[in-house]
Amino acid sequence: MTEQNKDNAMLPVRRQSDKWISGGGWLLAASGGICLIIGLADLQNLAILAILGVVFIPIGLLLVTNGRILSGLAKIEKNTRGTTPS
Repeated sequence: MTEQNKDNAMLPVRRQSDKWISGGGWLLAASGGICLIIGLADLQNLAILAILGVVFIPIGLLLVTNGRILSGLAKIEKNTRGTTPS
């Protein structure tokens, strides 16, 4: 198996990893939003949930952004694979 065939075989794995990263980011951001809403409902008793929500939302959105960037890089790599000289 040549080096290029090995790289082409790995492309679906790379695409799946960016979907998992992006999905995990959405899950973290959504759980952060739920924690924030619950924490703000009773701020004296559940302040830790509000703080966790404020922390988890940006981290989740950064993971979503990271997944999207990886997806774009994989598409660029796939599109330029045939145009590079050997």
